[in-house]
Amino acid sequence: MKRALIIDPYTRREIGSVCLTREELLKAVSNPIRVKILRLLSARPMYVRELAEELGINEQTAYYHVNELKRAGLISEVGVVKRKGAVARRLSTTIDGIAVIFREEVRREYERLPDFLDELLRYDRTIMVLSDPVAHGPYRGRGMDHHLAAQLAFYIGCKYGVDSELIVKLDTEMKPKDLRENLIIVGGPIANVVTAKLNKHLPIWFDETRDHSIVSKFSGRVYSDDENGVIEFIENPFNSEKAILVIAGKRHAGTKAAFIALTRRWRELSQPNKYEDSCIAHVIEGVDADGDGVLDDAEVLE
Repeated sequence: MKRALIIDPYTRREIGSVCLTREELLKAVSNPIRVKILRLLSARPMYVRELAEELGINEQTAYYHVNELKRAGLISEVGVVKRKGAVARRLSTTIDGIAVIFREEVRREYERLPDFLDELLRYDRTIMVLSDPVAHGPYRGRGMDHHLAAQLAFYIGCKYGVDSELIVKLDTEMKPKDLRENLIIVGGPIANVVTAKLNKHLPIWFDETRDHSIVSKFSGRVYSDDENGVIEFIENPFNSEKAILVIAGKRHAGTKAAFIALTRRWRELSQPNKYEDSCIAHVIEGVDADGDGVLDDAEVLE
């Protein structure tokens, strides 16, 4: 019997196990009485006699259905008790449910990346621009996102391999000719001077007059929480034959949220902005799903 764990997509915690099955095993649960038996036994182990009483059926009928479920491997004996010379067997479920898989698709973590990265990385040279960790620029910002960028670079290498050429530079090392390449820019305008230079070209931009709140030209909304970030895939304004991916936040927490979204919300990010179907540009919000004070998930706000 092939099994799979059920993982809550928000808390990432295991909540049960199911039997992965096809049509033949469905026959074992085609009778509503057997489904009721499975529900009762999933709550607590029971004897056949108890099942018969609970369901309002005779023991012979209960035994018939129990034996069918045993043959299917859905229930098993978990205890034996002798009563008045007879043997009573306690039963319980072997799994928490059944799932029918119509199409099996296993994705490794590094394969869960937005589709637009293919255009940026496959068969082409790309520069990943990180913020210098030394205080620099008009805001004296420091790069704090290098560990996040390293994980993304690992995923990129696993997925695209030698088909792509990824070069990493600090924003303070960028020359005018470098700006004409395919770029992945990490960090907001406070920390990354290349993001600051590009800011006026972004459809979702950072407003310096409002403490670098994020402003969407599409919805007109202003996002002012530190956990807000952006993921934008745009044409390079310095070279129309190249593209730029911006992964940035109002603060470090917002940039972290954007990185989390790249692998957790990759399907949504592959789609255009809901207010403008000609542009891939999204606002992200970081979420502390398990309440431990650390961002571990992200939502796409637009």
